[in-house]
Amino acid sequence: MRLVKDAFPEMDSLPQEVRDVTARLSADYLIHDLQTGHFVTVLRFVSPLMARLGVPERRFYQLLAAVLSDYMQEHPQMSARFALFSLFKPQIIRVVLNPVKLTWPDQDGGSRMLPNYLEDLQNPLWLATRD
Repeated sequence: MRLVKDAFPEMDSLPQEVRDVTARLSADYLIHDLQTGHFVTVLRFVSPLMARLGVPERRFYQLLAAVLSDYMQEHPQMSARFALFSLFKPQIIRVVLNPVKLTWPDQDGGSRMLPNYLEDLQNPLWLATRD
């Protein structure tokens, strides 16, 4: 589990022991978990179906962008959070974990392994909205 560096009221319900041991990341890095942890992990199973149906990748991202935009419009009370955790930025962070795994000490004292953040990648959601 990771938390955003910013103080959100929802964090008040967490026990101090949890807050003390939970990695705190900026919104840009935290949104990466959603982009890779959900979009890549879950939506990769949708990709073969879309290919069989003849839906081009760009069209897939256009449809995804439309669904996300509709959701955001239906929840205007969350607009500040949507802006902070933007899924539509032109660039997304490219994370590299394997080199960290290879150099992580065997006796790390129980500390959490954190990835290296390298150059950014073009965001396919942003690209899909640029017509």
